[in-house]
Amino acid sequence: MIRKIEEIESIISHFAIHRLKWISDFHLRIIHNKYFEPISTLDVTFLLKENEITYELCIRFSGIESLNFESRAILTYISGFNIKDVTKYGYHPMKYEIEDYEDAAIHFYCTDIEYLSIKESEDLAI
Repeated sequence: MIRKIEEIESIISHFAIHRLKWISDFHLRIIHNKYFEPISTLDVTFLLKENEITYELCIRFSGIESLNFESRAILTYISGFNIKDVTKYGYHPMKYEIEDYEDAAIHFYCTDIEYLSIKESEDLAI
């Protein structure tokens, strides 16, 4: 599901997607793939607490469709974050549904998910 997830698990041993509770950064942009076709990408930085340390985890979602995002504060709280595989429902080319099923702070579909980085947060603590 998330490409390169083993890199997260090497730092946070009990990583689970539902443990992501805050969004601190959100960048939507159009890039070109190797065939020079435009692709929408969304880089989201999530905050995660592990052993009293706040981590910033950046994940890239590609091929974005039907994006809804509602932020009510500087940091966006997500209380029920989930990634669903929707390939069996025939949503081609969409493979995943991303949602905050509790508060509906974020919801969209995408074709690919990739881990980009994780680091200890120097500026934010949760």
